Amino acid sequence: MPASSLDQVVSLCKRRGFIYPGSAIYGGLANSWDYGPLGVELARNVKQQWWEAMVYRRDDIEGLDSGIILNRKVWKYSGHEGGFNDPLVDNKESKKRYRLDHLLEAQSAATLQKLVELIRMKTKASEIDTAPDKLINGLVHALFDLKSSAGELLTQAKIVDPETDEPGNWTEPRQFNMMFSTQFGVTADEENKVYLRPETAQGIFVNFKHVAETSRRKPPFGVAQIGKSFRNEITPGNFIFRTREFEQMEMEFFIPPPPYAEGERTDDEWHAHWVNERFNWYTDLGVSPERLRKHNHPKEVLSHYSKATTDIEYRFPGSLGFAELEGIANRSDFDLTAHSREVPNNTEARERLKLPPNPDSVENLTFFDQEKKQHIVPWVIEPAVGVARPMLVFLCEAFAIELVDELPEADAKRAGEQLAAYLKSVEKSENLDDGDKKAIVDYGRQLAAMEIGKALPQVSALLELKGATRIELSKKLKGLVDKLIETNYRTVLKLDWRLSPIKVAVFPLKKNEDNIVTLARKVRASLAAHWRTVYDDTGAIGKLYRRQDEIGTPYCVTVDFESLKENTVTVRHRDTMAQERVAIHDLVPFFSRKFSHPAHCREA
Repeated sequence: MPASSLDQVVSLCKRRGFIYPGSAIYGGLANSWDYGPLGVELARNVKQQWWEAMVYRRDDIEGLDSGIILNRKVWKYSGHEGGFNDPLVDNKESKKRYRLDHLLEAQSAATLQKLVELIRMKTKASEIDTAPDKLINGLVHALFDLKSSAGELLTQAKIVDPETDEPGNWTEPRQFNMMFSTQFGVTADEENKVYLRPETAQGIFVNFKHVAETSRRKPPFGVAQIGKSFRNEITPGNFIFRTREFEQMEMEFFIPPPPYAEGERTDDEWHAHWVNERFNWYTDLGVSPERLRKHNHPKEVLSHYSKATTDIEYRFPGSLGFAELEGIANRSDFDLTAHSREVPNNTEARERLKLPPNPDSVENLTFFDQEKKQHIVPWVIEPAVGVARPMLVFLCEAFAIELVDELPEADAKRAGEQLAAYLKSVEKSENLDDGDKKAIVDYGRQLAAMEIGKALPQVSALLELKGATRIELSKKLKGLVDKLIETNYRTVLKLDWRLSPIKVAVFPLKKNEDNIVTLARKVRASLAAHWRTVYDDTGAIGKLYRRQDEIGTPYCVTVDFESLKENTVTVRHRDTMAQERVAIHDLVPFFSRKFSHPAHCREA
């Protein structure tokens, strides 16, 4: 069972060295995170799997590593300098800042309807489309049209601050450019102003012709890149889900433009192809398809460059719910046209794309089509994802709390009685909203009908529901549940072995027995030549197993007294906890077989 709350994953990441708060010794830096020893390995494995899927296993994609700082004109003609903006509002009381569309998405339907009515009264108009997929976008545009009175209407509508859960006192919305600027030169003036790239894609576009010519490629072909990007955006937190500094994995797939001959794959078909390819990448690495979905953007909310965009969304635990994991966009011929000096045989392109002339470019980013005997501007399909979101998804998906030892009858009875008492207190409480109360009671009754010894992780999740901690008995129940889980359960990350930060851990049964320690270190060295392998003697074997379970290590090897006599070791499997004896000289072929099956750890 995947994590039932994001807090479980956050706690594990901090406790075991996956992810640390950035600049922590100086009080931190908002929404900044550092990857620890395990986190850097997991991130590296995610990037390696992406690169292998995109570049190594295909014969139509090349790699690239473009600069973080590009000529400022790249961002002028891409549209970022003038149009890469977010609408922001501040709560004057809490001093919290939000993207206006995200703030509105967090409101109840009744609150949004109230805002619609206030706007219509103010403007004496009714042009806001209240269809569910158009309402937020329509409200944002309407509020910007109102200008100075927009903040007043947000306040009158009692728009709730997600941080305080109380109606806020709101400022007028304003546009905020999300690019970080810096100076490229010795003097800090406008002439030397440059930007840290907000995406890696533009570095691919401006190198399109170089890659095509040096690699002798013609459309359809792709260019893949992994690298740092920076966006000075307002974030709602949610751990590493959205950060200002992040790594992107982007691939631009260049295809022939329409019109298409009979039997030729169209841009719509290529777009669908890459949506399926990317969806399957996640399921191949262990993500349940039931927790993934495809979301097609309505036309009215598409990015300025996009003919069509499909998000792959994952159902994160807790309040985050379904949220974007990766976007696959049909960018049409926008980017290559924007960066071209002129576009032969395509004079209507700039007018169609609403692009200004580009006298600063010295290139035409076109391809000469031998069959059509003309220069063409390829269209682009772009799968783009940050490294952090797949990391978070894989951690959430792999996280499990499993019963190891049967709960003693007395403890099970006590837990059941305390849960029943807690639910009665919830039902009688006058401090909870009806909706919160119903959610707690309904979930609690489901758990009460289960075998309590096996349901303790879900009881822990129950106590994280909205309003659950307002009940006095919650602390008593949580204390009991946490104690029983620590004693009778294990936390395990059932990561696919390709993602696991450590592949094998080697332990000596006795750390003060020199012969056992020497042999264990030799075993570790022989395996480390092939896979990431660690040696650990900092606890009893049982505790060492639990530690490796918690960080996702697929196999543990224990060297004991029998090893000295028989040259065999105990290999313990993470997912099943089964153990078997293996000859030391057979360990490399043994693990080679285990690690040759990509789905092994999910099937064990």
